[in-house]
Amino acid sequence: MRAGHSTDMEKGFDSLSLDGMDRLGRALADALFDGAFIAMYGDLGAGKTTLVKSVAAELGIYDVLSPTFTIVREHEGSMKLFHFDAYRLSDADELYAIGFDDYMRRGGVCIMEWPQNVSEALPAERLDIFIEGSGDMRRKVKLSSHGEKYDAVIAAAEGVE
Repeated sequence: MRAGHSTDMEKGFDSLSLDGMDRLGRALADALFDGAFIAMYGDLGAGKTTLVKSVAAELGIYDVLSPTFTIVREHEGSMKLFHFDAYRLSDADELYAIGFDDYMRRGGVCIMEWPQNVSEALPAERLDIFIEGSGDMRRKVKLSSHGEKYDAVIAAAEGVE
């Protein structure tokens, strides 16, 4: 790749229903790969955990709960899923103290809610998902890739309504 040339891609959804959020999660899951990292941004009630549940279901995992009080939950499916919630963390040092590097080396898929609390720990290559909205209202969602592998993940969401 040439210096200064970026392959980063963005895709936006202006009005996703809860069913649409489910379809989005399942479409993304189909394109995920061992070592994939997703950083998920959104206010309380935006649907971050709901989206994680849809990704997990596509991986054959059906017992997803919010890891707010445990920081990370590990799940076994067609790929391992590490579901992080950094809401209660004040900085990356607290994340590293629970063995974040070890989780990252184990492969599988890592999905992190509230990544802005530990931004300096985020891998350079990742998929960022920004969700706006809450409750029963439709969601505005933006996907942003950082790295070529994540362009393909975004492309898998083509056609989701």
